Amino acid sequence: MQSQYTALNFFSHCCFSKLNFAFLRDTRHQDDDHGGCCDFGGLLLLQELSKLLFDDPQRYEYFNANCVSKFIHFFQPSGKTLCLYNLDQPADYVDEAAKKVTLNIDFEISPFHKSVITPAGMIFIASAVPDQLGSNTLHVYNYKQHSLYEKPAMLCQNRKEFGLCYMSKNVFAIGGVVDGVISNKCERYDIRANKWIKIAPMSRPLREVSICSFNNRYLYRFFGIDSGNNIDHTIERYDAVRDTWTIMNVPMNENSKEIYRPFCTQVNKDYIFVFGGQNTNGFSPKSCHGWVLKVEDKRGSNNAELIETKNFIPGLAGSFNSNSLLTHAGDIVFLRESY
Repeated sequence: MQSQYTALNFFSHCCFSKLNFAFLRDTRHQDDDHGGCCDFGGLLLLQELSKLLFDDPQRYEYFNANCVSKFIHFFQPSGKTLCLYNLDQPADYVDEAAKKVTLNIDFEISPFHKSVITPAGMIFIASAVPDQLGSNTLHVYNYKQHSLYEKPAMLCQNRKEFGLCYMSKNVFAIGGVVDGVISNKCERYDIRANKWIKIAPMSRPLREVSICSFNNRYLYRFFGIDSGNNIDHTIERYDAVRDTWTIMNVPMNENSKEIYRPFCTQVNKDYIFVFGGQNTNGFSPKSCHGWVLKVEDKRGSNNAELIETKNFIPGLAGSFNSNSLLTHAGDIVFLRESY
């Protein structure tokens, strides 16, 4: 029987995890088959959504078909180590799938960095050079030389605690702390043109936002921290064609108001799956809450519904690595820190 949740311990700081949504489509599976390690109290709700979740796994496969570098990655902060996990390696061969690379660089990776791997397998890391205010550097990883090649710097001089997301051959840097002040400034790096381009700012200054792409046109911004160190409870959508941000009309429940920095990923043409996160003290909630954001499919509509699910991850929510979330082979895969 295929497990809904798998956690593979490797490296010293991270655990590789996956949520398999094929399991959620089979109503015959029972929680006692899994030794009670997972909470399946939300299965009835997800049975109603099951035929919609990952209705076409190939369509939502993150990597290109010809990509040979299908990795989950992790840059060790304050060090020169890059950890890679090969998603094409069978799960029974963890040692072969996981490896550490010592980077040929003359600086230690900043704790304020953000990174992303593209569907073609290119790994970009922003704000990698250490600086208390954050930096504006951008590098790309060279697999053969195990080095970081410098690319054009971000337009903002110093940026940290921002959101980073890939969409349509662009890497987007959203909000964060810019020059020591919480900002709504946004920009995108055009990979083909090899340059940064200023885009419309968010409606409000926020740091520690969660960003995901949607239908290869939109970015969705979930929550964040404002200048008063309070959690912002809004969800905002960026239209890359019109270069505009719109606050979504989404009724929020109490559990969703407790967190920021959740994981979020598109699972079909109408739904974004949202889970995990931290509270304002920097600690994870007692359980890993999950939601499905259902977007209204009407032109110009800003209506959406946030549907709560149950905890699919055993134990405490843990601290998720925000650079690692991917959809691959019908699974949601990610790294969990301090597991």
